[in-house]
Amino acid sequence: MNLPSPIEQVEYPLFHKYGVCVWVKRDDLIHPIVSGNKFRKLKYILKECKRDIKHTGIISFGGAFSNHAHALAFVCYAEQIPCTLFIRSASGKAIHNETINDILKWGARVVFVSPQEYKRRESDQYLRQIESQFKGHLIIPEGGSHQLAIEGVKEGLLESRRVVDKFDFLIVPVGTGATLAGLAEGLEEGERLLGISALKSDKFSVEVKKKWSLEERKEIQVLTQWHWGGYGKTPERLLRFIRQFLQSTGIELDPIYNGKSMYALCEFIRFGLIGNGTKVLFIHTGGLQGWRGKRNTHQSTEK
Repeated sequence: MNLPSPIEQVEYPLFHKYGVCVWVKRDDLIHPIVSGNKFRKLKYILKECKRDIKHTGIISFGGAFSNHAHALAFVCYAEQIPCTLFIRSASGKAIHNETINDILKWGARVVFVSPQEYKRRESDQYLRQIESQFKGHLIIPEGGSHQLAIEGVKEGLLESRRVVDKFDFLIVPVGTGATLAGLAEGLEEGERLLGISALKSDKFSVEVKKKWSLEERKEIQVLTQWHWGGYGKTPERLLRFIRQFLQSTGIELDPIYNGKSMYALCEFIRFGLIGNGTKVLFIHTGGLQGWRGKRNTHQSTEK
């Protein structure tokens, strides 16, 4: 593991033009497979699983190209922990792609479920059914969105403060909200935390803040206008921006989360919402494995 992960001040023409100092916390460099917020979120969950002898394995949930499921399967393989993953499939039948093949290669059990069944993944009744079938298994919500994830995420922010002690803005992609909640734990007075939603939902901001008890935190906003058509949607304009940013800075962004969040940051700067002299910390949450979903979706087949 490459810890603490690097924090880099980014030289980018737009940032220089408007006098904004942007640092990127390179959690994408923590590990080639278990990168970004996946390592942060899983760190203490895995410690709990290994500490408590009642836990005989781990169960979690994800989509066909899930970064979380991919990282969890590898970590369980490395730690010799039995792992079962409930994977959403359009028809409930087996999916074949690079992500799933890796998961199977690492010895995880995969249960493919229909979208209708997958929607029940947070229902108490459904979880009790799973618990009765997999005795002693620790159930981790989709995306590693577990209370134990918060401390690991907070550690990443503390690492950043060794380089820059205080920021004006923190920018982070938001899926399930666990990374946002962890950063909120480490926020200092005067700092603002902006979460950029990857999902298309008018209610998402309210739901995420309620889920993590952040309703009263006015310095924390979840912005929902940067989804580019919805989760997994990647128009060519966005892809051009990601390619240009890589060419200019050497930093690769994934198209599902970080690419959209960095684009949003650039728009905030361009329109004066983040102004001259401002110090910004951008959390790179990894997820570069997600490029395989973009490049190879047409190759995924169901049997």
